Amino acid sequence: MDLTELSPREIFENVLPDLAKQHSNTSRAINAVLAIELTGNNGGAWSLDLTGPPETTRGRCEGAQCVVRMEADRFSNLLKTRKVSPWLIAYTKRKIKVEGDMPTVLKVGQLLTSAVREEND
Repeated sequence: MDLTELSPREIFENVLPDLAKQHSNTSRAINAVLAIELTGNNGGAWSLDLTGPPETTRGRCEGAQCVVRMEADRFSNLLKTRKVSPWLIAYTKRKIKVEGDMPTVLKVGQLLTSAVREEND
């Protein structure tokens, strides 16, 4: 399965919980609740709870340590790069807006990009 061909909804609701379980060491190191808000076509809001067994829910939860906002198309394009550095560039150009703990966002980005690399190798 090529993650870069999936919609954000499919990734957050179907793939990410299993991915977080497969990469349990990374998930445990994150140990946070994140809210992700994607705008535009295929957008939506999801909460990712990595404080215990990984769980993704539709909608933004209150009390998330980190909130990430970007366009859904940008999210899909960033996944296709299979690298973390384009995420940082997008952040510095204010294409990704982050409230809260930036190191947590980087760890989640590493989790996603490593999964895409594994799927395509």
